[in-house]
Amino acid sequence: MTKTPKKAAKPKAKKPEKAPAKTAAKKTRSATATREPSFDVATRDATSVKTTVNITFTSGTGQVTTSLFRKGILINLQSTSVSADIFLSDTKRGDVLSVVGVATGSATITITPVQTIPATPDKFSAGPVMGSYVIL
Repeated sequence: MTKTPKKAAKPKAKKPEKAPAKTAAKKTRSATATREPSFDVATRDATSVKTTVNITFTSGTGQVTTSLFRKGILINLQSTSVSADIFLSDTKRGDVLSVVGVATGSATITITPVQTIPATPDKFSAGPVMGSYVIL
């Protein structure tokens, strides 16, 4: 009988130690979660105005969603499927109102008491209702 030589045992690989960066990242995340925003977006002040968006559907029905944006951030979102007034308690100069939806008959959008570009009332025939208004 011939003996076969034994193979040398392979050394076990060491597990890498956990990097301390993970704990540093956890601390950073918790610190940023409590940080105040660097600019005020949805704060009411002396320049805030209460605004009404009047949606009137005639000879049919429809569905419209009104969105209020300030500095690119959505502040208010409301929808209606009947003729209605949508009340916005805090609008400021430079805000953007977006009205999007559909009407089976005609639809009229009126924004009061503020001035907008383009001016309202704005009339839409049957089909898509899409309007974007900048508050002056």
